[in-house]
Amino acid sequence: MTFSLLSCSKDESLNTVPAEPVHFEVSLIKSPDKNLRTPNNSETFTQPRLSTDRVGYSGLLVICSAVPITSTTYQLYAYDLCCPNEKRRDIRVAAQGDGTAKCPQCGSVFEIFNGVGNVKSGPSKDGLQIYYAQFYNTGDGVFLITRRN
Repeated sequence: MTFSLLSCSKDESLNTVPAEPVHFEVSLIKSPDKNLRTPNNSETFTQPRLSTDRVGYSGLLVICSAVPITSTTYQLYAYDLCCPNEKRRDIRVAAQGDGTAKCPQCGSVFEIFNGVGNVKSGPSKDGLQIYYAQFYNTGDGVFLITRRN
């Protein structure tokens, strides 16, 4: 007997907000990024710091998870700040300190501590736009945040 499993989940590369380039480095040994060394801490980035930086449609929301990569480094998760229900650059979700982010306009609440950005409550039908945070420079504790597609 053969069983086949099909996934009902959404494609990770689904664009839930207008697509914009993303290329941003976070260094866990430099301020203000070193705040992201502690699980559940988050930072927002709405402006490029370098001429090569790109921060997506409305900016980046980066949160430190509880998933260890090394003995002193935890996985970061990154999302676009744009609420997928509103789809407006000027309406940005805000981290709530409890592993969620909330839209100030429609009230949608999104899970951000899990790396998925799914809707917890509210009118939004789509989760937050997910970006890829890759730990690539272990000496300097650098993550590179890019688009998945």
